[in-house]
Amino acid sequence: MIIRKELFKEGEQADGCCPVVITINHNGKSRRVGTSLYVKESAWNRTDALINDRERDYLVKNEILESIYRRVAGIIQSFIDRKLDESLDKLLEPFINEEICSTNNEPAGTIHDTPVHKDSELCFVHLVDRKADASVSHNTRRGYEGFRRYVEKRFGKGPEIGNINQDFTNRFVSAIDEDYGKSESMRRFMISRYNAVVNFGRDSGLIPKGVKIALPPYYLLPANRNLTGEEICNIFSAFNEAIKHDPDVRKKETEALGLFILDIAFQGLAPVDLANLKVKSLNFTTLYAFEKNPRRYLEDERYRREYDLPENRLRVVTLSTTRKKTGRPVVIVASTIGIEGFIRKLMAGKKDDDYLLSCFNPSVCYSASQRQNRLANYFNMMARNLNKAVSKYYRQHNLGENRRITFYFARHAFCNLVDSMDVPRHIIQNMVGHRSSVLEMSYLRPITPWQQAQISHTLLSRYFI
Repeated sequence: MIIRKELFKEGEQADGCCPVVITINHNGKSRRVGTSLYVKESAWNRTDALINDRERDYLVKNEILESIYRRVAGIIQSFIDRKLDESLDKLLEPFINEEICSTNNEPAGTIHDTPVHKDSELCFVHLVDRKADASVSHNTRRGYEGFRRYVEKRFGKGPEIGNINQDFTNRFVSAIDEDYGKSESMRRFMISRYNAVVNFGRDSGLIPKGVKIALPPYYLLPANRNLTGEEICNIFSAFNEAIKHDPDVRKKETEALGLFILDIAFQGLAPVDLANLKVKSLNFTTLYAFEKNPRRYLEDERYRREYDLPENRLRVVTLSTTRKKTGRPVVIVASTIGIEGFIRKLMAGKKDDDYLLSCFNPSVCYSASQRQNRLANYFNMMARNLNKAVSKYYRQHNLGENRRITFYFARHAFCNLVDSMDVPRHIIQNMVGHRSSVLEMSYLRPITPWQQAQISHTLLSRYFI
């Protein structure tokens, strides 16, 4: 059997992109399988090199190249996993919904344009099949098989691809909540599968890019994301004494300080899921702030103080958690400067637009430029305060420019909060302004799951794995 990856130049589109196809030669017969992926000829050589070298997967930065890599590598792997003595038609059974072109005994290079299923005739379950076929891992493909059975049981074949829209998304999430509301892990699994299938449909061009389909960010977070003000107060005060006697406080080594404090401050709307952490103790602690690095006060008991010199003190949140997988204690420390206003507002249950427009002081009326500047200052201040306790750790482990990374988490936590409050987009644009166009584009065009996964994996693998 000979399997080749090719760029079908005869099928060049108006934008200069050509379809990627897989050619299979077996027992004198040749078949071509369309991948529903397109790439420009100028980028094909680089794409092909990345596909051939799986060890360099982490180097694939471009979302389109990553999509091509996953799709093509998955199809190739599915053939490799099968017995080579089967007939070619038997081998191609998993791709019955693909654009399979029969070329009985015709020379390689011939391609027909008569697909078994036209894209316009595909339904949601067919899109699930295509996503499963693109998966390299056998276990992942089995997971999509279970997902497909659930979809068929609940929705039949589902809507045609042209009718996959926000209404179907809402119905699907409601069904998941009804069927798996008591099993958070299964609920998150099914929703993540749905999200992956929809994103695959967009990447492959089957779902028009103009169609808006969105899962609220908090759908993928733990079920207890909606903490009440009373619950937050109880968490903050329940273990007031425990942390004083916990030696692990002085072994703080986590970027989780930023992740968790954002998760608490925004009632579970932080962009990173912390469901694998179990809270053991949390406390507001007052520390001296004479030095630039507050970590020193946590490493040396002699520097720990409370209730003294209020003009020189720094208020921080200290938290001890346990990694479920290993049982290893994890300690988190974060300054509350800059986010106490949000915490107070959330605890009071107030989610009014006036507060967001004025940023931090509901009793003060700011001009448009003042609102923009205060919002930019808010993110910069949050990044600085969160980074005080981790800057040394970043340098030790060569994690790059730490301010940019924590700024990223602060920015997206804010955007998620705004999403949950249904704030009109023009208000966001007024708040952001031209000086902070990066934040505006982040809200209007969020980063891709691939980019977010890169950052999350880099950070979380340092602390929780």
